[in-house]
Amino acid sequence: MSFFRKISTIVIFFFLLQGSSLYAQRFYQELQEYCDRLSKEITSIPGARKDSLKIIGDFILQLRQNHKSVETLFAGSSNGTLSQAAEIWFYTALHFYKVKNIKPFSGGIHPGAINYRIVGAFKRCGFFIMPAGGYADNPVYFLNLGRNYPDYTFFAKPIDYHSNPHSHFLVIPVFPEVDTVDFQQYGAEKTIPCHWKNPSLWDDTSMENIKYDACIHEIGRDLFYLAGYIRDRLKSEKKKKRK
Repeated sequence: MSFFRKISTIVIFFFLLQGSSLYAQRFYQELQEYCDRLSKEITSIPGARKDSLKIIGDFILQLRQNHKSVETLFAGSSNGTLSQAAEIWFYTALHFYKVKNIKPFSGGIHPGAINYRIVGAFKRCGFFIMPAGGYADNPVYFLNLGRNYPDYTFFAKPIDYHSNPHSHFLVIPVFPEVDTVDFQQYGAEKTIPCHWKNPSLWDDTSMENIKYDACIHEIGRDLFYLAGYIRDRLKSEKKKKRK
């Protein structure tokens, strides 16, 4: 083989290697690295919290036996911070673990607008987020996980918004104020709370970004555990059927 042919072969191999590594990178690099860390940190979740998340996972799997697609709705007060963050992280975690036919949604009992601070926190995790239009009282945002993923639209909306589920879905209240709502009136099959602390007490302080980042991180860690638990249960069930 001539010298130039050897060089050409090396160059072609290099570009093929680069291409394969890019396709292996499912999310944007910064987000992928953040999600990899979350997937390793689930071991630090307290046992009682894991048990609560398993209850949610078990009911989702129960619904999955009776329905082709399972819908979960994270319910908050304004749908501006916690419930919105939970929807985004569960959507991300399901893609990370390649769990299909489970769709997350969110809504508020007193819907307001997306908290811009939560948008900033997600951007710092590596999500690509941009506004869908100009200024609005309730802005709409596009979120993207990676170059091979479609844009994911999010904005504050009521529980019974037309694109939210209306029957046979699981409601997950993220704030104690929401626990007393009768979600059966919206068509929910069951309600299982999963609360997180609202970082809004730190708004407009020097600790604002730190507290919002910590909140986002905790929600992400919990929902990565939930999605991973569901993935592992589904794999286990498949193995049993093969025997």
